[in-house]
Amino acid sequence: MAKSLFLMILTGVLGLFGLTSLFLPIDPVLLSESNDAVATADVKEEEPVKVDDNSKTGFLDTIKEADGESVDETAQKPVEETTAEIKHSASSVTVSQTSAAKPAAQSTKPVANTAKAVASTAKPATQPAPKPVVPANSITIVGNTIEIVNVSSVVDSGNHVNKIQKLLYGHNYASIFGGISRLGVGSTFVVRVNGRETTYRVGSKVYYDKDNSTANGALRRNGGKKNYMNSIARAYDYDAGVSYDLAIMTCAGRPLGGGDATQRLVLYARAV
Repeated sequence: MAKSLFLMILTGVLGLFGLTSLFLPIDPVLLSESNDAVATADVKEEEPVKVDDNSKTGFLDTIKEADGESVDETAQKPVEETTAEIKHSASSVTVSQTSAAKPAAQSTKPVANTAKAVASTAKPATQPAPKPVVPANSITIVGNTIEIVNVSSVVDSGNHVNKIQKLLYGHNYASIFGGISRLGVGSTFVVRVNGRETTYRVGSKVYYDKDNSTANGALRRNGGKKNYMNSIARAYDYDAGVSYDLAIMTCAGRPLGGGDATQRLVLYARAV
């Protein structure tokens, strides 16, 4: 009697919580179907759970909805380990891609070296020839520029031009006065005195004969006895009776050796 009363009370209490079925008689058929369902549920739970790489929370919510229970923190470890493996794999791929890109960067070096080689073989730009230094006292005539040296008497001029009074004289070398025989009336030349340039124009062209029978080699004309040397030094054309600003003289006629010749060519000129 007491046992029956205990069971009735217990059944009433459990009924309040919906747990009466725990003590009700269980039908073997229902038990078999329940076991099959549990087995089927177990098989489904063994299927791999798809992991959302973008959210760990979604993965945990899926497990909670399936079990209806809170998930132990240890259940998160496989996800973290899997995510770590994925990150490690991604970093490995990044490193591999970076390593693979290095040869491409290195391959550009020969191109730069080739450019350097081409640049080194390029011919340097032609530098303009330096301008010759023009003496402050000089004459430029028939393409030659010759230094002028002042003298007090008629002496050998050597490789330059001597000046005495208004007369410039020099040898008929190609580099000095060798080409003035091609000049005529109206031709011009330039004379520099202390760097100041003056242009002259030829007004008269006269040949004189040298008389070597005299000590100083008098200059005569047309077989006459007059020595024209003094008038030439003053740039005065005696026979024409015309004074000029400057006279230029060099050897002409038949060479006698030693820089001498049978004649002298004189050009009388005026400043322009």
